[in-house]
Amino acid sequence: MLYIIQALVIGSVFLMIEAFYCSSNEKCHCVDFEGKYFANCNGLGLRSAPSFSDDVIGISLVNNDISEFPTSLPVGISYLDISKNSLREIRQNSLANYKFLRNLSVSENELKSIELGSLRKAGHLIHLDLSLNQELTIEVLVNISHDLKNSTSIRVLNLEYLQCTFGTSFIVKQYHIADLRHTLLEELNLASNRINSFEFGVFSLLPKTIKYLNVANNVLSYGYYLAEFGSLQNLVTLNISYQAFFHQVWVQNFVISCNDTRDPCNSVKTDVVRNFTENPDTGEVMGKCSSFLQRPQNITIFFRLRWRCCISMTICTSWSFRISHSNQWMGQN
Repeated sequence: MLYIIQALVIGSVFLMIEAFYCSSNEKCHCVDFEGKYFANCNGLGLRSAPSFSDDVIGISLVNNDISEFPTSLPVGISYLDISKNSLREIRQNSLANYKFLRNLSVSENELKSIELGSLRKAGHLIHLDLSLNQELTIEVLVNISHDLKNSTSIRVLNLEYLQCTFGTSFIVKQYHIADLRHTLLEELNLASNRINSFEFGVFSLLPKTIKYLNVANNVLSYGYYLAEFGSLQNLVTLNISYQAFFHQVWVQNFVISCNDTRDPCNSVKTDVVRNFTENPDTGEVMGKCSSFLQRPQNITIFFRLRWRCCISMTICTSWSFRISHSNQWMGQN
């Protein structure tokens, strides 16, 4: 009986809290918490963001069908979750008005591009989640690190699953993360990105403030980079589980079109990135991007359903951290 009464009291409180509107869409639930307003517009089938009152500082637009990044939200917004939508790009002016933004999640969209300069004005950004945008590729890390190079607030970067599961492997180079070295980043998630190796020097360039590093579910091979983990003196947790882990292969997606955009179409144009061609008629500089995994018209696929592997490695680093790994046989029976 006590639990029922408590549930009724809590329910009545929420009804009183949400008995007002802070958005042009009346289906958005608005919550007043200590004088700060949060709007929940999840799962409403929205194709564009509604308007909000100026005193709204937190907005959740999860699980809608928004294809353009909203640029007319309240300028004082500090929290924005626009995951599970249809965003294809983040442009230079997308975040220009949101100088107080602290938490941004654009996970599980259809992102293919984040323009250089799009994060530069988000100087208070603490948490950035770009995960589950498999056509974005880790190459976008060049633009992200360049835009955040002067940030003193960024703490968490979630870049998990930015590569196609059955795409080609990837080597993280120094130029991908060089601009992050002066930040105070504490957590970096690079899991599920088909990473094969790290160029020697990459871990030495990471901020000394790194505490949590996740490189699980990749295809890491042995290399000189393993000796560099010792430079991460403040590392608390290193996740290296499920390397070369078997993913169930279905015939319908074995040769799925994988629009790998790692070529410099997405990246800042540096001396390291050279695959640019100039249009002789317009003088426009264009990157060479192609979808190189195309489905043939007729194909017979043979593969074994039973596959196993294991991995064992020794890493030298500080005494105060732990390694999360899998030392069991991995595979599908």
